[in-house]
Amino acid sequence: MEIDHSDNGSFTTERPLEVENFSPPSSPEVEGGHEEPIRAELYQPKLPRQVLSEVVKTHYLTPERRGRTHRILAEYFQGRWSGRLKPAALPGLKLLLSDRKVPPQPLWFAAGLANVRKLQELPYHLLHAGLWEELRQEVIGSAEWLYCKSRVCGVASVISDLDQCFKYMNCSETGLVRDALILMKPSLDVLSGHMDQSLFYSELLARLSSLSSTFCAVIGQLCRQCEDWLQMCQVPVLIPKSSFLQQPGGALQHTLTAPYGGVLCLDIDVAVQLLVTGSAGGVVAVWSLEDKQLVHALQGPPGAILSVKIIESSTNCLSLAADGSLRRWSLKSGQQLLCIQEAGPVGPTPSSVHLEVSDELLFVYSWTQVKVWRPDGTEIHLGSSEDASLVMGVLGDSVVSLHGSDQVRISDPVTGTQIGVKLTRSLTPVNAVTSPNHGKMFVVSEDGFLHQISRTGKQTITQFPLQPSLFSVSEDEKILLAGCEETLSLFNISSNSVDRFLDLQHDDKVLSACVSSHCRHIISGAADQLIRIWSVTTGLLLDALCGCNSPVTSLLFYDGFVVSASMAAASVQLWSLTYDARHKPPAHIPLGSAHAAVAKDGDQVFYVHHQSQREVMSWNNRTGSLSERLAVSAEVSCLELAQHKRLLLCGLKSGTVLIYPLTFPQETLCIPPPESRSLVLCLAVSSQEKHLAIAYEDSVCLFEITTRDNFPTVEGPLGKATLSLLHAPLSCMALLPDRRLLYGTSCGEVKLHDYSSSESSNLQSHCSSVTCVTASNWGMHALVGSQDGMQRLWALNPVALDHTMEYKGLFSEGVLCAAFSDSDQFVFTGSQDRTIKVWDVASGERVYNLTGNLQDFISEKQQKLKSHTGPECQRLPLGSTDETTSALFPTVHPVPRSLFMFGIKILRDSVHQLHLQVQFCLYSSAPPSSSSGKLLYVQYVYSPVVRMVTFRNGFVALSLQGSVIQEAFRCPDHINPDHNPLRTIKAQYRVTSSERDRDSQQTCVCDLQDFNPARINLNFVSMLRTKPSSACILL
Repeated sequence: MEIDHSDNGSFTTERPLEVENFSPPSSPEVEGGHEEPIRAELYQPKLPRQVLSEVVKTHYLTPERRGRTHRILAEYFQGRWSGRLKPAALPGLKLLLSDRKVPPQPLWFAAGLANVRKLQELPYHLLHAGLWEELRQEVIGSAEWLYCKSRVCGVASVISDLDQCFKYMNCSETGLVRDALILMKPSLDVLSGHMDQSLFYSELLARLSSLSSTFCAVIGQLCRQCEDWLQMCQVPVLIPKSSFLQQPGGALQHTLTAPYGGVLCLDIDVAVQLLVTGSAGGVVAVWSLEDKQLVHALQGPPGAILSVKIIESSTNCLSLAADGSLRRWSLKSGQQLLCIQEAGPVGPTPSSVHLEVSDELLFVYSWTQVKVWRPDGTEIHLGSSEDASLVMGVLGDSVVSLHGSDQVRISDPVTGTQIGVKLTRSLTPVNAVTSPNHGKMFVVSEDGFLHQISRTGKQTITQFPLQPSLFSVSEDEKILLAGCEETLSLFNISSNSVDRFLDLQHDDKVLSACVSSHCRHIISGAADQLIRIWSVTTGLLLDALCGCNSPVTSLLFYDGFVVSASMAAASVQLWSLTYDARHKPPAHIPLGSAHAAVAKDGDQVFYVHHQSQREVMSWNNRTGSLSERLAVSAEVSCLELAQHKRLLLCGLKSGTVLIYPLTFPQETLCIPPPESRSLVLCLAVSSQEKHLAIAYEDSVCLFEITTRDNFPTVEGPLGKATLSLLHAPLSCMALLPDRRLLYGTSCGEVKLHDYSSSESSNLQSHCSSVTCVTASNWGMHALVGSQDGMQRLWALNPVALDHTMEYKGLFSEGVLCAAFSDSDQFVFTGSQDRTIKVWDVASGERVYNLTGNLQDFISEKQQKLKSHTGPECQRLPLGSTDETTSALFPTVHPVPRSLFMFGIKILRDSVHQLHLQVQFCLYSSAPPSSSSGKLLYVQYVYSPVVRMVTFRNGFVALSLQGSVIQEAFRCPDHINPDHNPLRTIKAQYRVTSSERDRDSQQTCVCDLQDFNPARINLNFVSMLRTKPSSACILL
């Protein structure tokens, strides 16, 4: 007897139980028509196969035996039977130990060949054998296991495993890991089977690292494994040092993504647990809310879907498209059942056309027309007078229209009967909504009145000072919602009046709103990408849900969940209102702040929320709270932060620049406006923080940042660069250490101005607005990026174009910010397409030239270099007893796997004062390669990065969402020539490099080998006072 029981060791869904019932016939007949006695046992009912299986298991498979079986199978898949002696009991023999010849059970048999049976069965056996600790260590807390099964079996399979483990074990850490994978699922589904391991580990680390200290057993172990693997990775990779992505356990539960464009409309049917959405790409998507899977993708016309409705006992749905077509679809088969062309106006917006369904009729109407059909598609033609009217809405089976300015008609399209209502006040409608339960319509007029018109012809007019863009009623039709700009007003609907009882203030324009089923909560969505939960009784803000990444244009309430969508995003998000508040994401600065600056350690962020706001907020990122408010005298136009000297610079529209010394909280410095009183466009601080450039509308002035009695001061202007008012305004700039200014304009011009010689030069222009100008730490390179995604890397000594880097993806690629690594070997860029990219600046040799007075250089550089001394520093043995030489080279800059050498050139200025030109040459231990300017890594961070500063071997960045991103970059010494940074991204890039003569640099390398620094004698400097030296002596 073969028994098919459910304990098959895999997490698969069993088929529904099919029970076969048989009963013996009352009059059995045999062939030929003759009756013959039939044995009774032939007609006994057959036991269903599943029932028989359960009976046998209950009798023979006791819980102890079941657990022992699962334990043996778990040990088999763990590899404990391979190459080991196991006890065996054979008939007629004593218990003996024997090698069962069991093959090993690794996770990967070979590269790309996974152990699928182990992936499918081991979690089941560990769970039912009660080996929960092994389950935590080898499955739930194993980053390699999670990645391997996600890639081979799909992330949905891993989520199903973790969900069953969570239900059996009631382990909170298991639930958090499951929720983290649910949040990652949309991006992993897009990658399908081409998921990259570094991408998986980095995103998992970016979501879980903040929880690792609290949940050490599983999540802490996972984070350590991810970080260790990334540190040893053989390809370039960014390693998250903080949680900057949506962490698990919060309100966001699921993201349903389909690549069909922004979601314009949606509808839910609770009875069948279905969600229907209409997208800008012309697709009607049907989702199962039970398992959060896409059921159907119904392809309609090429235009947008403006409205969807679930009808006819939840078996069909209607869709209205921008081409005017109305379609009916089967939710079971996904087939199109009906198509009506020219059902509505062509090309309207979703807010200007409406689809209404009554018991017997279908209505499509806008302000200027209405069309009516029966469910079978038969059109009901209306009279010509109806076509000339202004349609205000549908009330039951009747059409409410306005004729002239004071005559309302309520028409029944089936019977042709009409009810005329003479208004006591002329009406110019702005917005209208119907209340079928009350049998009335609410119409807002331009002159500030609310007209209530009932089906019987009764009218009521009350003052209504709002002209709402959002106008709707709650599901029970007890509350009227009116959204106007940043205010959502609530009105209580009674039989004869509408009473205003609550005003809810937002930080941005209100776009959507709904009321919970129990009428205790108001949910609102705004342009600032936040979903707010309000108390209906008190008006208090109960919660603010962040993570939408786009303006919230649609909201629905469903069974304790909030369903949100946006016209700008191809996804629908499900939010729980009953989530554990302990796992609420950490607070951050408001989304889309007008101006912001971030400290290099990421602990402090300064921002101005609204452009009209006259105060600068200081945000403590460690505590997630506001620490200080700095008042300003006018609107802020730009913010900049001097990282080392701890100075916050605030440019105002009045032309004034306020400087806040962060080490002296009570003090404020002020640079008065210029005579022209023009506003401050931009601020730039040199990398050494010695100089400050202030860009006005007509000029750019240079100032010096110094100290007096240990207090910072600003002196100047030392120089002025005049800007032509005929050209486009300056958009961004960078100040170089040698008092040169590189800036770009909004029309794409790029200029380099030298304050020492008062000369300007034009560099190659861009085809669109320059959005980013960033100088390297040593002032030898600069990156100029524009709105069209074009990037140019310039060498500044001498000025030459090194690389032109172009990147094209599916979204806007405009470069917003950039930062060079500490060694200037790499440059990080943040773009509008929500990615961070890492580019290789150059490989092998680089030269830096700094000019200044010898004694000043020695004293200043010695202090600066001493401040960089760390455990990674390497000291260069100079072999000289000369005190000046020893003071000149006390240490080297802490760059891993690299070494700084030095060279000097003695010059003479006009007053015969000796100057020393010092040349720093960075020689990488890795041999030069052809990867200069190459794209090394692309990371998707779900939000555009707007600010970025260098920090250690990585960067600290600020996203448009308000989150602080802190990451380290690791690049191996040798990169595989086949390395493709776009292997998981649908994009392409091109780097065009300029040919440059490097013979002199190669000569420097050769001369260095036989040079003895002890040979330098600075006493011979006097011999050079009559003639400048043309030789460069390398140390």
